[in-house]
Amino acid sequence: MKRVRVYQNNLLIVGESIELNKDNQKYLKKVLRLKNGFELVVFNGDGFDYQAILENTQLNIISSNINNNELTTNITLVQSIAKHDKMDFIIQKAVELGIKKITPIITKRVIVKLDEKKKLNRQLHWQKVAISATEQCGRSIVPKIDFPISFNEYLKNNTTNSFVLHHLAKKTLQEYPITTDINIVIGPEGGLTDDEIEQLEKNNHQALLLGKTVLRTETASISAVSLLSLLWQ
Repeated sequence: MKRVRVYQNNLLIVGESIELNKDNQKYLKKVLRLKNGFELVVFNGDGFDYQAILENTQLNIISSNINNNELTTNITLVQSIAKHDKMDFIIQKAVELGIKKITPIITKRVIVKLDEKKKLNRQLHWQKVAISATEQCGRSIVPKIDFPISFNEYLKNNTTNSFVLHHLAKKTLQEYPITTDINIVIGPEGGLTDDEIEQLEKNNHQALLLGKTVLRTETASISAVSLLSLLWQ
């Protein structure tokens, strides 16, 4: 069986035990049907993997080690909210590829309509998607999913070196110097408007070319993060 990994939002200390949350109890006991004495990995986002022994609804922590699967560059994916399951797919794959954070933004051509309650519900759902992807891919730091914000809010608050993906850009990633912190802005279905591109470029966002073709939003996100993680790891 593949090594089982679960996330628990607990302080984890070698030699002590923790109570599994309800979701993990159901997953380990009813879905995987694991027996007492089974050894697995538990993590809480502190960068360590903790080896633990299952005992009823508890985990006994027996050892720990540093997880070295993180990228040296802190990548934030600034993703225009995509419709239906596309956003889940983007988050899942971006987490697998090593991003540190995802900031969902509402740009002019975003199709999904969200009031404040729906924004919160989506954020909580997307965070669960990120946790699940982190468990699956072997990372021990769970990327944060921000509360969805407007395009103007993002421009107002951003102070990080940033790229905006654009099929008419002139420069590729190889032409830019490596940095430790970077944002990559991706448009929605239908793309960013010319005005949004102009505003981003006026606010220290470098236009980035991935190829000559126009990419779907989910393809653009995965391609951009893949390239950044490969060249700047």
